Formats: sequence, structure tokens, C-alpha cells
Amino acid sequence: MARCMASRGFVQFLEYEIPDEAVTAVDDIGIGTYSFGPVTESEAQRQGYSPLMGLPPMFPQIVAQDAAFEQALKECNRQAWDSLDPEAEASVRSLERLSESLHNAFVDSLRASDQFRELHQARVSCLAEAGFPVSDASRVWLRPGPEDFGVPFGEVVEVPREDNPSPGPGRVVILYPPELQYVPTAAEVEIALADVACRGRLGFVDQVTAIAAGIQRELLGEVEANVTELRIVLERIVAGLGSS
Repeated sequence: MARCMASRGFVQFLEYEIPDEAVTAVDDIGIGTYSFGPVTESEAQRQGYSPLMGLPPMFPQIVAQDAAFEQALKECNRQAWDSLDPEAEASVRSLERLSESLHNAFVDSLRASDQFRELHQARVSCLAEAGFPVSDASRVWLRPGPEDFGVPFGEVVEVPREDNPSPGPGRVVILYPPELQYVPTAAEVEIALADVACRGRLGFVDQVTAIAAGIQRELLGEVEANVTELRIVLERIVAGLGSS
């Protein structure tokens, strides 16, 4: 698509590369490193329960107020898909739908798990003993929020790029994202430090990982035929990319 756009006079797609770590097509079908908050005391001290933990960096965006650009983008996108295997687009969309379905099923199963509820309650009780009672202990949460403790949490602060060009009618520009910083409150840091200590004493990570693995095996077993079929098609598509 980038080569097609360049042939139409719009070279912006060839002027920068999206970082590999920024390309995340679907949510993980499970839990991530920071699903429950900071992992180490150092992270708790610096970031509290920052929503930025574990997120890929933002990448530049091409912004256009140009009818010719929009038309070329539409046509080149279609041309790019048509240059691949005829099943490529349908297979990618099927993979996206399957991944979303599995992710939702995983979250529902985790929340309904008696083992996870017991582990969650142990975490809540440990925090209460440390002086941080949860407002509603029956809630099953992953990463705590201010509503759970009745204290203010920090906020994400944007530091804009001063060297970005100004978009306008007839212009196509590359805008680089602002730097994002999270500034936790002192109370948030205290709770995060206590939480890290509680999870460490409980062996929380090992236990929740085992619970998640069991749920994943069951869910993937239910869709094994779908996954196998998609893998065969996608491997064929990838094998043919070298000639496109």
C-alpha cells in the first residue's frame, strides 16, 4: 500500500516505519505482565498503577485534509489486499474475530473461577491487613482503581511535540505523538507497594498463571479445528508474500 501511495505522489508512508512493538492486532488471550499492576517495588514507587504500563509506544500518524489523498488511500488499500491470496482478507478478519471471542471468553472464565476468586480474596485480605481495605471486597478486579480504596490516583500527562507541522486544508503531514507521562499520587504509591508485597507473599503470579493456563487449554481445545484451518491458510499466504 505504501508503494502504491508513493506512486500517486504521497510518499509519507515510505518516510517512516511503524515500530514492531507498536503493532498489536489483538488483545492477548490471557494475562499480561502488568495485568494486576506493578511487579516490583521500584515500578510501584515510580509508576503506581499507571495505565501506561505494558502498553506499546504510540507511533506517528499521517493526517490529511486532502480529498485526493483519501481517494488514493481507499484505492491503494483495496489494491494491496487484491495483490495477496484471495483468502487473505477473509482469513485475517476471521483471525481477529476468533481472537476477540477467545479473549472475552477467557476474561469471563477467569472472573467465574472459584480458584481465582479465592486468590483474589487472599490478596484483598492481605491489603486490608496492611491498612488498605477495599471498598467492596466482592468485586473481582485485576488492576485496582481509586474507586476501590477511596483515594485519588494520578493522571496521564501529555507533553506535546513542538516540532510537529500544522495540518490544514490540502495538506498531508506526519504528526508525531506526544510523550506520555504518568504521575502517581503518594497514596497510590503506598497501596501499590503494599500490593506488590502481598502478591509476593501469596505466590500470586505462579498461582494465577496456572489458573490462566488451565482456562486457556480448555478454550483452545474448543476451537482447535478453527485454529488449525486458519493456520494452514495463513501459512500459505505468508509463503506467497515473497512474490508479491
